[in-house]
Amino acid sequence: MALAAGTRLGHYEIISRLGAGGMGEVYRARDARLGRDVALKILPAEVAGDASRQRLFEKEARALAALSHPNIVAVFDVGTDGGFSYIVSELVDGKPLRGSGFGLRETVDIAVQIASGLAAAHSAGIIHRDLKPDNILLTRDGRVKILDFGLAKVSVGQVDAAASTETLAVESAPGVVVGTVGYMSPEQVRGLPVTNQTDLFSFGVVLYELVMGERPFPGNSVMAVCDAILHDPPHGFGDRPIPGKLKAIIRKLLEKGPANRYDSAEVHLELKALDSSLALAGPARLSRTAWIAVGAGAVLACIMTGWFWHRSSRERWARETATTEVTRLVDAADYVKAAALAREARSVLPEDPTLEKLWMRATGEVSVSSVPAGAEVSIRLYSGGSECLGISREDASPQDSRTSRRLRLAGGQARIRNR
Repeated sequence: MALAAGTRLGHYEIISRLGAGGMGEVYRARDARLGRDVALKILPAEVAGDASRQRLFEKEARALAALSHPNIVAVFDVGTDGGFSYIVSELVDGKPLRGSGFGLRETVDIAVQIASGLAAAHSAGIIHRDLKPDNILLTRDGRVKILDFGLAKVSVGQVDAAASTETLAVESAPGVVVGTVGYMSPEQVRGLPVTNQTDLFSFGVVLYELVMGERPFPGNSVMAVCDAILHDPPHGFGDRPIPGKLKAIIRKLLEKGPANRYDSAEVHLELKALDSSLALAGPARLSRTAWIAVGAGAVLACIMTGWFWHRSSRERWARETATTEVTRLVDAADYVKAAALAREARSVLPEDPTLEKLWMRATGEVSVSSVPAGAEVSIRLYSGGSECLGISREDASPQDSRTSRRLRLAGGQARIRNR
């Protein structure tokens, strides 16, 4: 039932209905406290009536409210009133990203902005889960705004067997995964847990549709589309004059296996490099000197892209692979290996709270004193191996005959010797 103009929810007064979708009805509302117009989304009744999903909704909304990015619709507030659960966000003067009537430069610019928003959200631990053109707004001045981050996690839609763009609910181990069939990743179709790469597959579908005017996995029913997503390669590009680099980016985004897709930071850098190369290769004729500069710039862009790719790969290794392995080693009481691996991972992500906790679990603090000062102290684990602690004559103070240092060592038993 649509809310009438003048209805109040909290300190928000409904002005008019803007639209509706699988995630609820959207209204233009007036914030009586701050005197500004906002977008107010009423979530489906099943969310308000389910305490666990209500808590999940509020958790997702708080995480998103803490995120400030020019390509993500800002969340201002969340509340419940009169049996309605709602989320309040900025009111964007824009239209959903539909169709393929964009030039190459404009398409790549839009893609860069989408990738930037996804990278920011993913770095904050937020996954969209239902990225599609209807959830991407384009303002009059060309600014991309992504909306409805995380809401698919707490909402359930209905499936129309004759349509390939309806919202599909799939029960999975972590909870309920919802996506729009034509834009779902293979893991979503299978009901598997989602990751950042899930959003990137959907991004690949959106980008393909921008370029080609159709989705890469068409079908005349939900089952046909799901089967194509799982088993078929994406449709090709025909004879369209599309840069080879853009084709390669789209193909990698649409890889079946999540591990074979880009990291969100990687694809953002790749698209920025492509955008820069298109700008350099503009329609104007360039002098020989200018072309040399273009070539040098392209080489530099490739070098920087490679560096950032390597860095992001190392960060992903530290955050995902190393963290899991250190946890296993600590649980198995293999503290020496755990500490060594944690030390390497912390050099990549020095301020990561998870790695810091694992480092504290894998190591213990030892206080070593040398009397008289200047002794070299080493340890040897019962299992073998030796590590010099580094207390040397330079550590001694002229006023003190004792050298003391507090150190963190791998847990377990060790012999300590000084000389």
